[in-house]
Order: sequence, then C-alpha cells, then structure tokens
Amino acid sequence: KAKLELQTNFSDSTICAGESLILTANGCAADLLWSDGSTTASITIQPTVTKQITVSCKSECGEVTKTFNITVKPGVNSPTLNVSKTQFCTGETISILAENCTETLVWSNGATGNPLILQAQNNFSISAICKNTECQSQPSEVLNIEVIPVLIVGIIEENNTENCTGYNPPEIRSLESPNTSNIKWQMSESCNNSWQDITGANSVVYNPLALQNTTCYRRMVWTSCDTLYSNIVTINIKPDPTISISANKTTVCDGDNVILKQAVIGGSGNCAV
Repeated sequence: KAKLELQTNFSDSTICAGESLILTANGCAADLLWSDGSTTASITIQPTVTKQITVSCKSECGEVTKTFNITVKPGVNSPTLNVSKTQFCTGETISILAENCTETLVWSNGATGNPLILQAQNNFSISAICKNTECQSQPSEVLNIEVIPVLIVGIIEENNTENCTGYNPPEIRSLESPNTSNIKWQMSESCNNSWQDITGANSVVYNPLALQNTTCYRRMVWTSCDTLYSNIVTINIKPDPTISISANKTTVCDGDNVILKQAVIGGSGNCAV
C-alpha cells in the first residue's frame, strides 16, 4: 500500500469574528475527514469563538492527522447609515450619519469622519465600514442617493402675427426641449397675466384651438426642486369689423340737410365705406 499523504494550506491563525477561512487539504488517496464532519477537499468556516480544527486522511494502513488553532478576536459591528432623505436637489448639502461605530469609520468613497458631508451633484451610492487596528466590520447597507438635475425649461416658437377672429393657429413648436417630462401648457386669454392650465396639454408642443380673442401661451415644467416657465407666445386676434352710423337729427323739414356719420369698430387696415 502507498504511504498516506496530506498537504494543507493552513496554519495557526488569528481572525476577527465574522471573517471566513477557506481550508484545503490535498494529497489524500484515502478517506478525508474534517473535525466538523466534512469530507470534501475544501471547506469554508466562520468561527465565532477560538477553536481547534483537525483534518485526517485515514485508510486501513493508518492515519495522518493535522491540527491547527484558530484564535477568534471580537469582531466590529457594521455601522448603520442614517440620512434625512435619499432624493436631493442639485447643490443641496447631503449629511449622512453612521451610527453604531465607536472605532474608525471609513466610507466607500475613501472619506473618513462622521457625518459624511457632500454637495449634491450626481447620483451615487455609498456604504461604510467600522474598523480598529485588528478587525473591521462587514460593509453597511448601501444608500442610493438620487440627485435631481438643474431644471431646464427650454424655448418655444413665437408667433406674433395679427389674425382675424376664428384663426386656428399652427402648432407651437419646441425650439429647445426641457429636461423633464413634467410638462403643462398654460394660456392667458387677452394676455392679462391670469394663467390657467390647458387640460391634456402635456407634451413639448401644443396645437391651439381656433381663437376669438388675443391669447398668450407658455409651457410650464417642474420637478420637486423647482417650477419654471418658458417664453410667452402671443397670438394677436383683431375683432371682426362692425360699422355704425349716426345722424345729427332724426326729424327734418322738407329741404333741410342731415349730416350722417359712420364709425368702424374692429378689423385692421383701411376700410372702404
């Protein structure tokens, strides 16, 4: 029978509670047995207290055994992260507090110190560990922070021509789109600066209905951080012309003169009477 052999990759070790070790034993041409009952060539252990580990290779001809000691030092608790909210406006100050750490705190971005103070610029994820000179904790939970970009309202096409009552304007095009899908179109009849939302008008362009009066339009966009308004489009409507006549007297004697006057209201340009 061949001589029993057993090669291992381990020796006496000191680890922190919560850490894992991979132990490997090779060269056993017989029955391999670990002290925890495993029979595979490699095992992973995560001891919580100091203990002794044994592995043996046994056949009818004998047994080879190797033993080593694992010293377990008290572990370090993972920190708990606390933040007032996870969605910020660009430029806001973000303060993230790590609790449950009385040792050295290290953030996943390399920063140290508590709390972590950042300026909101872009979306990011952050976690932290707590460590001392011998051990370190598992990472904390990951915080996913969303930063809302600076709002861009965009530009809409202007149409400042004068038109008649009943004019159906063309679509108001978008020359520069906003950077949000939160859109409402608003109108102000007679352009009196009293604005009202237009039901169902929520895209970057808008096609007005036929108009009876001069009307102003604008595009409103918003986020939880801001509300902005585009430039204003004014569609001028001239009322239809009306004409009235008046006389200097309505009862005359035969041969008297009557002076008649006309007044044209509305319309545009010269009017032939």
